[in-house]
Formats: sequence, structure tokens, C-alpha cells
Amino acid sequence: MGKKGLSTIVVVFCAATGLCLLFSTSFGQGDSSRASTQTNEAGSFVGAGKCAECHRRIAISQQSSAMAKALRLPADCEILNLHSKLEFRNGSYSYRIAREAGRSSYAVSDGVNAISIPILYCFGYGKTGQTYVLEYKGTYYESRVSFFPAIQRLDFTLGAPRSDPKSLEDAIGQVMLPKEAARCFNCHATAAVGSRGLQLDHMMPGVNCEACHGPGERHVAAMMAGGSKEKR
Repeated sequence: MGKKGLSTIVVVFCAATGLCLLFSTSFGQGDSSRASTQTNEAGSFVGAGKCAECHRRIAISQQSSAMAKALRLPADCEILNLHSKLEFRNGSYSYRIAREAGRSSYAVSDGVNAISIPILYCFGYGKTGQTYVLEYKGTYYESRVSFFPAIQRLDFTLGAPRSDPKSLEDAIGQVMLPKEAARCFNCHATAAVGSRGLQLDHMMPGVNCEACHGPGERHVAAMMAGGSKEKR
């Protein structure tokens, strides 16, 4: 989706599904800067807090934006904090998202057996919808159901099949292949993708300053060496 004129479509998919249906890459309009800066290893990421030391007003404003909230950890997820229990049924399969002690679990049952796994990441600001990323047996999944504020409940994630799942594992959701997962995290988080793919141990939730401007280590070093006292 790197051709001109496709950016609006990509943004709509992101807002509605939280995960952009696993198909989007960088923004359209011929702008590849997001892809290049997210994987740029010419320096380390320093975090929005470091940026705020000189650019306080801009950084504070950015942190309250929808972009900064594009990905949240479960403990910081407002929707999950406000809804201690969410349920949904798909034929003979039932779904439950339950909150306890700041942690949220995603469970699916066929009436006999069940799979319950922790929610790892909340994708999407939640104004239109929020989708969840899970890990089961070493594989990442996009949740089959998402939360939609307009109806205040769970429903099918946009693009998810509505037929009965073939198995409990199939009922969890869509498998996220490595390249697809990298695209999703590259759009919704900062420093989550490196030259070898996902590097979630370095990830900073949400689209922050360095997601667009690139790693800030060298800029910070240059400003300190020059004795800059600029405050914005």
C-alpha cells in the first residue's frame, strides 16, 4: 500500500480494526519516512521523556494524541480498565475478556474445553474499535473479537470470519505471520521493529516522537555538546 492516494484507506482500516487487518505497511502519498525511521539503527531511541526535556510543550501535547495511544499495554488500557468483564458468542463458541489485578485475560470455550491466555497488547485508541494481540504456543494472534465503543461490547474484528471456528485454536483469532506482525507494530508502536524484524524488548507503546523523527541519541548528544538551552 505504498502508492499515492492510499493513505486514507489505511487510516480507516487502522481506526476500525486496531490492527489494520494485518495488511497495511507505511503511509501512502509516497511517504516512506515512517518505515525508514522505525528501522533506522544509526543511533539509539531515547524515549519521549528525553525529548520532553527540551521540547516539553510539544511532547506533552503529543502524548495526549490518538497516535501516542495507538498501542497500549493492558495495565494502561482505559477500555480494559473500565470493563472488568466482556463476553461474546459465536455459534457454539463463547468469548470472555476478564480483568483482575490490572491484568486482562482472553478466553474462548467450545462448551467443553477452553483456552485462556493473557492479553499482551491493546491495538487501537479505542475511539472506533480496539483489537487485542495474544500469544499462544509461541505464535502471535490477532483476537477474533474486538471492543467497539459505539455498541459498548465485543463483536467480530473487522475482517474476521463469522463462521464457526474449526477448532479452539482457530477460534482464538488470526495468526500473525512475522512480516505481518512487524507491519502492525511498526505502525502502532515506536522502536518495535529493527533490521531483523520485531524487537519487542525495545518497544515503546504508541507512536511517539522518534517513530517519525528517528532515534534521538545523536540529536541529544549534539544538543548537549553545543550547550543548547532551547526550550519549546
